[in-house]
Amino acid sequence: MQKKPRTKIERHLPPVGTTLVANYKKTQYKAKIVEKQDFPEHKAVSFDNSLYKTMTAAAVAVTKHSINGWDFWKIKG
Repeated sequence: MQKKPRTKIERHLPPVGTTLVANYKKTQYKAKIVEKQDFPEHKAVSFDNSLYKTMTAAAVAVTKHSINGWDFWKIKG
């Protein structure tokens, strides 16, 4: 029996200016979607004075392990 090939889901970052929040180990973290011309879609996730191409990369920066950024971050407001 062959495994069914995995389908990659394309997800786009929320609009520039969107604030993201997450609660992890009793601490609240905040990130923001910012304009960055040399990143895909000209947007980046700004967290802890660093820029990330994806919400998942920013979530991994918080948790230090593999995690789905779309499940980790919530849109504030």
